[in-house]
Amino acid sequence: MKFKREIKVALVFIAAIFLLYFGMNFLKGIDIFSTSKKYYGRFDQLNSLAASSPVYIKGYKVGQVSRIDYDFTAEHPFIVEVTIESDIKLVEGSQMALVSDGLLGGAAIEMKLSPYSEELALYNSKDTLPTIVERGLIEELQNGVIADLNRTINDLDSIVVNLKGQMEGDHLKNILANADQVSADLNTTSTKLKRIVTNDVPPIVADAKSTISEAKSAMANINNISQKVDSVDIKGIVAKVDTTMSNVQDITTSLNSKEGTVGLLLNDKTLYNKINNTVVSVDSLINDVKANPKKYLKISVF
Repeated sequence: MKFKREIKVALVFIAAIFLLYFGMNFLKGIDIFSTSKKYYGRFDQLNSLAASSPVYIKGYKVGQVSRIDYDFTAEHPFIVEVTIESDIKLVEGSQMALVSDGLLGGAAIEMKLSPYSEELALYNSKDTLPTIVERGLIEELQNGVIADLNRTINDLDSIVVNLKGQMEGDHLKNILANADQVSADLNTTSTKLKRIVTNDVPPIVADAKSTISEAKSAMANINNISQKVDSVDIKGIVAKVDTTMSNVQDITTSLNSKEGTVGLLLNDKTLYNKINNTVVSVDSLINDVKANPKKYLKISVF
């Protein structure tokens, strides 16, 4: 009876060990009931790659990293062992790539398959594959951001240098003075525009109707004028104007000549002098009357 109890305890202990082993492998993503193949690759760095990291083929998980060994005396110190499903065939020329996994900086292995051909040999289990390291999205973004940041810093440095040069002289004062002048001009212009819009500009609709009405009236007047112009004897008017201009020219000629009465009046200096003397005498008489009115009153009474 005691012997049977020890057997039960041993069986329970063995079952517990098996469950523990199975559970640990299950948590690691290892299926102990499936057959698999192991391959190796050497890397200079791991970029946070760890045991149990996933192994992908075109984004599909086919296995995981089962072990990582290192030998820092070797040219490629890290030896990565991956376990993938046994039905996957790796043709010679395939590569083991170290890639980033997710946005948190994790790493994974991507199997870069070479195109299958019957002429090419297959890698056997525990063969060492050629390796490459691919930069992830975060690294690309970091490199781009750093490059942009460097350019921005250089641009800011140039701007600061230019501003310093401007501030050391009178350029800044002149710029501020011009800005004040421009602001004052803008305020004046804005006030004038408001006054024009408020007082001088009629409503758009009424103005449009009035304009259309005036345009129609103007067109009607133009038509009437055109009809009247058509009915006018232009040739007769031109002939009369020519006759009038000829008469005016004759009159002008008569005035300029000394033969006629008007010509003598206009051109005789003796007549002009006599008239001028008469005007002077009359002016003297008027002034004397104003100065001695009694004298002329006595003469009148006498």
